[in-house]
Amino acid sequence: MSLHITGELLFVVHRIRCHVPMPAGPTTAIEITTDAGTADEIDQQAVFHALDEPVCRAILTAVQAEARTARELAEECGQSLSTVYRKISLLTDAGLIEEHTRIKTRGKHASQYVCAFEEIAVSVTADGVLLRVSR
Repeated sequence: MSLHITGELLFVVHRIRCHVPMPAGPTTAIEITTDAGTADEIDQQAVFHALDEPVCRAILTAVQAEARTARELAEECGQSLSTVYRKISLLTDAGLIEEHTRIKTRGKHASQYVCAFEEIAVSVTADGVLLRVSR
């Protein structure tokens, strides 16, 4: 994982590759592709905001390998549980992670979080910014 800023934002988190002059203006296109090829709507600013947060990127890195609970994420990322929950909220609102239930045979069930995409790509063209999220 690396972060490099030179008037434009460039970061790589496993399969997340972005090279983004922070978008401004109405010429932004958003496209989500799935295995079925259908398109959904996403909040572009929510995605960019979440990807700009180092803790969010650490959480995405962790949940790409396997589903994790908030407590496991807090330990792995070296953050407080309250910070992890705030970042989970950002990532969930952006549609980048999903919450599932981990069934336990004893005791309470736990929420666990999984990556909700295969790849995120941002293209900057003369027509504007295209954010592509493959699910």
